[in-house]
Amino acid sequence: MENQTVSITNLSRRRQNVLMSFFNLYRIALASLLFLMIQLGWLSFSFSIENARETIIVSLGFYLVLCAIAIAITVKQLLSQTSVLAIMITDIMLLTLALKTIGGVTSGLGNLIIVSVAVGTLFLSFRNSLLLAAFATSSVVYTELLSGIAPNNPQQAAFLGLAFFATTIVIQYLMSRTRSSEKLAEIQAENILSLEATNQLILQRMHTGIIVSSIKGIIHTSNQAAARLITDSETESIQNKKLPPVICELLQQWLNQEHIASHIVKIHPKMPEVFVNFTSLQNNKNSDVIIFMEDTSKTAQQAQQLKLASLGRFTASIAHEIRNPLGAISHAAQLLEESPNIDQTDSRMIQIIKNHSQRMNTIIENILQLSRRAESNAEIINLKDWLMEFLVIFQEAHKDARIETRVADDLMIKFDPSHLQQVLTNLISNGLRYSKMAGNRCEVEIVAGILNANNQPYLDVIDFGPGISAENRDKLFEPFFTTEKTGTGLGLFLTKELCEANQSQIMLAESTEQDPSATIGCCFRILFSHPNRLTYME
Repeated sequence: MENQTVSITNLSRRRQNVLMSFFNLYRIALASLLFLMIQLGWLSFSFSIENARETIIVSLGFYLVLCAIAIAITVKQLLSQTSVLAIMITDIMLLTLALKTIGGVTSGLGNLIIVSVAVGTLFLSFRNSLLLAAFATSSVVYTELLSGIAPNNPQQAAFLGLAFFATTIVIQYLMSRTRSSEKLAEIQAENILSLEATNQLILQRMHTGIIVSSIKGIIHTSNQAAARLITDSETESIQNKKLPPVICELLQQWLNQEHIASHIVKIHPKMPEVFVNFTSLQNNKNSDVIIFMEDTSKTAQQAQQLKLASLGRFTASIAHEIRNPLGAISHAAQLLEESPNIDQTDSRMIQIIKNHSQRMNTIIENILQLSRRAESNAEIINLKDWLMEFLVIFQEAHKDARIETRVADDLMIKFDPSHLQQVLTNLISNGLRYSKMAGNRCEVEIVAGILNANNQPYLDVIDFGPGISAENRDKLFEPFFTTEKTGTGLGLFLTKELCEANQSQIMLAESTEQDPSATIGCCFRILFSHPNRLTYME
């Protein structure tokens, strides 16, 4: 409210108080100076000295009283068109009385009335300021022509009246221009603030990490994506901190115009690899640097999806062609098996044909299922409640399985329930089989919660099997890769496809939840997308 313009005056409340305070100081100084000049005999009077001295001293006394009243009105914030007009008219009347006593407009005291008219115009509307100028002009003309002062000077009084009106018109014009400029400045300021807020919102919602850093690696500002990519906490502030060492090293190489072998770095062990690029904020060597960081897992995921989509279409066409002759082979094997002249060796060969025909048929079914997979119909799921219902059904078919769960309460994810059922059925079945192979321990553990590194929901399926060798880890999710003689090599590939269709990731991870006394085992981790951001990402 302090800086707003009050409707009854032309000035803001703060400017009113400041201007009226200075004007009151000016009045007090003027009254004191005139009183001193009277006492020293520096003024000549148009009447007898005694009457003139008494008249002007009384005028100055009233003038001081008027100052006190104006100060009180200012302090109590009662300034208005009416109060300001009354104060200025009274001010002009007292100055006119002093003017008459000292000798009229020839004394030069009439020029002081211009100050009162000017100050009043700053407070008053155009109509009231013209009224004030007209009153001042009338007062001066009356004093000069009708008060008996000799010799009178009507021409100078007329010029003084014109000065009153000219002052009023000029000040009102300047005030109008000032108000227009202030209004335009306010609109521009609001637009700038709105634009800044919009830019900040866009910057924070961008998935590309953006950091503005000094050439010494001190972070000036960043968005949330950058904070997630270089720290293990989404809420941790990185402003005024130093860049991670690996990015600092790349920054110095870039500043020195050295060849950078790779812009892809791993900043945090729990986070994906990041592609880092640099550009100068300004065209000079000491300019701050803008650092762009991209999560390479998204790009790699898109490239993999394109490659696998092509592969899926190709293998689906082949599968259709293979299915017919395979059906004929399987049917022929069944007919041979029914023949009474088959010995034990031939019977074993027929069984081999049937087993491998069945295996090939399973592969073809998986390929066709993958090629005609429907779009994800994701829903918001309470993972703990859904998992309990799923395990009840799953354990009806796996009576000897022992499945331990540790799932955070109220953990919400967005996933297609039918896809999630296929994914967990595959992962848990694999885990139970490998755990049993390692030591007759048909057991898996399911752990789910929030990953502090990037605040993402996750689910771990942990088995107690022999583990996976280092050379096989990179091939796990490739189609047709398997370490079993009877495996199709499509289970984990299909699992990965279903996860990616739901904007999630699956990886082989190291779990801190695993029992230290257990065998090496494996931990397959599903990283779900943030439920409140998935719609935006889509």
